[in-house]
Amino acid sequence: MDAPQPHEPDSLTGRRVVLFFCLLLLVISIGSYLFFRFALDIPHA
Repeated sequence: MDAPQPHEPDSLTGRRVVLFFCLLLLVISIGSYLFFRFALDIPHA
């Protein structure tokens, strides 16, 4: 695990981790929604 930068407080690092996690979760949810919508829109022959 990388040590935080000397000029960076731990609170800022934790906030960045939380923000990154939220963005990742949002991207995954949107991607899965679009994937399922695209898969359901395809008429299965």
